Amino acid sequence: MNLKNIDAVLNDVAELLLANKWQRAERILRKLLKADPGNPEGLHLAGVARHRAGKEKQARTFVERAIKAAPDIAAYRVTFGQILDEAGELPSAAVAYEAAVTLDPLDAETYFALASVWKRLGHLDAAIECYEKSLEIQPNDAPTLYNMGNALKAAGRMESAVEAYRLAVTSQPDFVPVYKNLGAALKDHGQTAEGFEVLRAGAQIKFAPNALSDDEMSFTMRTSVAKLKHDAEQIRYLVAKHLIPESLSDTAAIYDELAAAQPISCTPTASFDLPSAEQRKINKTYNRLIYLSDGARCQGPAVNPKLDPNLIQGNYHSSKPEITYFDDFLTKDALRLLRDYCLESTIWYTSYDNGYLGAMLGNGFASPLLAQIVDELPQALPDIFGGHKLNQAWAFKYDSELTGINLHADFAAVNVNFWITPDAALEDETAGGLVVWDKEAPLDWDFEKYNADEPAMRQFLQESNANPVRIPYRENRALVFNSDLFHETDRIAFRPGYENRRINVTLLYGDRRSG
Repeated sequence: MNLKNIDAVLNDVAELLLANKWQRAERILRKLLKADPGNPEGLHLAGVARHRAGKEKQARTFVERAIKAAPDIAAYRVTFGQILDEAGELPSAAVAYEAAVTLDPLDAETYFALASVWKRLGHLDAAIECYEKSLEIQPNDAPTLYNMGNALKAAGRMESAVEAYRLAVTSQPDFVPVYKNLGAALKDHGQTAEGFEVLRAGAQIKFAPNALSDDEMSFTMRTSVAKLKHDAEQIRYLVAKHLIPESLSDTAAIYDELAAAQPISCTPTASFDLPSAEQRKINKTYNRLIYLSDGARCQGPAVNPKLDPNLIQGNYHSSKPEITYFDDFLTKDALRLLRDYCLESTIWYTSYDNGYLGAMLGNGFASPLLAQIVDELPQALPDIFGGHKLNQAWAFKYDSELTGINLHADFAAVNVNFWITPDAALEDETAGGLVVWDKEAPLDWDFEKYNADEPAMRQFLQESNANPVRIPYRENRALVFNSDLFHETDRIAFRPGYENRRINVTLLYGDRRSG
């Protein structure tokens, strides 16, 4: 190899590595290093190529030789830091990154990488300082502001975290991840209405019909029969109410055909391959926010002011463990508006194996009306909720041909579960409710065990001589219970038809440790 052409060869190798053609790059580097064994950049690129090939030991050796040959080159320290970082050797990675920023104090990306390492090591102040230095070099960078907000939140500096998140949104309004964290931070800070507004705005960007270009769209659709049936029914419902164009009925017909081609038992997520024309049509609607109701607040109260707080709170605290239920939870206006929101809004993105569908706060369920309910409930029942803040909220829709939620407990202090489908939809008025067991999940169980390990839960309930408390379904009935209690959906028996689907809303307040 002609040593006069080494710089050009090194440039070619760097281009090959950027294109992930590391095998070809390695062949060239072997010849180059044979001709010039001590070439620092050749050693460095050989380390990068070995790293891409998964040959970590050789990669380290080459990069260490490059650093020894040219100790003042920051890029070699950065590569060494990346190798150590990916290997989980975080303290050593921090040393390498610190050496790199000492050599090149204007490298915003390396400050960002160093901040990430400090954050994972639990050194939050050091992480925040590095994010600040990165922002001095590259002001208003949304990912950096977002990650600094996460570090500030973890450090308990909530107001500063909110400020960082707000700056990220201002800097890059289409940066979706920040909306979820800003919304959650505002919610945790007691600003429920504004937090929900932010979550809603993020969902409108994330799930917009044109969020993906045709080139970015996947032509393999992953879904479930239950969701296809629901979405076809919902589209027809919206067309009938003149809320979306009638042309979308064609998409509903495609959903029907797909669902009919699979057995109803095919509830776990499955793949469906479609012709390009049909897939393109579906990609504009499937898991897209084709309609979002305004979800406006009630003019008056949302939580029924005629509730008897002394009776409800007395029943809750006198029951050991704590559980009570009561009817007429919401005012008539709030119930009607919330039901309309759940029927109209295309926010039912999560499909579960049992066939029910979920709508989550971060995916559009965060309506102004729900924020009103969340804020009014602790005011109506202060002796139950005390200083607990909303932890999480969601809604589920159920198809009567399938089953509901399996046995589980929740990570919260107080669980509120209420139903909004009219009683006329019931085929059996003794069914469709909730079964709550009168034994709390052991405090030493982790989330996975008390939320998903059903055999362990059943065994515990049997050995504890636990008794089931069956609460029959009623429209506008609310259950309030200790979130440590195991619970599951009772047998579902609702009439067919979109408006007859069982809908429940869950609000979780506080966390399990404080409860």
